[in-house]
Amino acid sequence: SNLPLSAFRNAEALPWSLIIRLIAAYSVFAGVLPPGDTHKSSVAITSIVNQGVFAELPTLTLKNNSVLLFFRPNGTSGTATVNVQITDSGGTANGGQNTSAIKSFRVRVEGAAPSVSPISNQIILEDGSTGALPFTIGDTDTPVGNLQITTSSTNTTLTPPGSIVIGGSGANRSIQITPVANGFGNATITLSVSDGDQVTNRVFDLTVNPVNDAPSFTSLGNQSFASGVASGTKQVAGWASNLVMGPANESDQVPDLFVVERIDTNVPNIMGGTPPSVSLVSTPIGRLTFPLASNGSGVAIDGYACYRVSLFDSGASDAPNVNESAPVILKIQVGPGTFTCPLGRSSEKNRAK
Repeated sequence: SNLPLSAFRNAEALPWSLIIRLIAAYSVFAGVLPPGDTHKSSVAITSIVNQGVFAELPTLTLKNNSVLLFFRPNGTSGTATVNVQITDSGGTANGGQNTSAIKSFRVRVEGAAPSVSPISNQIILEDGSTGALPFTIGDTDTPVGNLQITTSSTNTTLTPPGSIVIGGSGANRSIQITPVANGFGNATITLSVSDGDQVTNRVFDLTVNPVNDAPSFTSLGNQSFASGVASGTKQVAGWASNLVMGPANESDQVPDLFVVERIDTNVPNIMGGTPPSVSLVSTPIGRLTFPLASNGSGVAIDGYACYRVSLFDSGASDAPNVNESAPVILKIQVGPGTFTCPLGRSSEKNRAK
């Protein structure tokens, strides 16, 4: 009787997958006829799933007892399944078999990968932004509107989700990175463009250099005395408090000094020409000390004096670093009256640590 063609030998692991690039032509080994079967055979494609990936119908041939599949992709991506069956001329008399089981071959065709223009490494300052960095995308077989753009960072503490924004439309896009406030360090940014089949990545480094932020403090504000108060040295404990050297990542810095500058030209000078000072001695830190000049009989002179008080930290001071706090205006007044302090500076200054 005719030998059965129940299966292609060497094809037991089917469906068998082949991934190819877009090329003009390709051939695929399909299987071998059972040994001892000398009947002339024919091979045919019974059906094709997703025939559109082929430029023309695939063809089959028998050569040296092997089945070969020939096909040519049409220039688009996709996956097709080709179902194949062999028939011999031996007939089915006496219980013979002249057809094989149907075997399926899966062919996946990958189109060209998307294109993405390069982006250079970026160096910015703390609390800054890269601005909108332009780049272009494209794909030979996928409309640019269907391309998907994603980003990732190796340092999500510095560049958390939401800090990387993609802008633009069509082929012309942009990426802008705004790291967290007061953050500095390094991150590697990956920009990925996918056509649903292949992904193209562009990688660039982001360096955020630290900037010294200004320190700050709170004060007890202006100091007033009634007429007739005794002259001499006065002290206000804790006049300056809550000394902060900047954000948490500048906790290694320390207060350097307080600078007190005269900002009025009022006469008479109730300080006697000696400006106040603010102590940075650990005990008591922030103490304000100033003299009240005498009228000659042990009584302080009526009047007022205005000062600008700033705290400096131990961090860098060269631009764009800032090691000076926002100033606090201090008015010391003896006696009645309403006086407004100017904001300018004069030469009278006291630098106290």
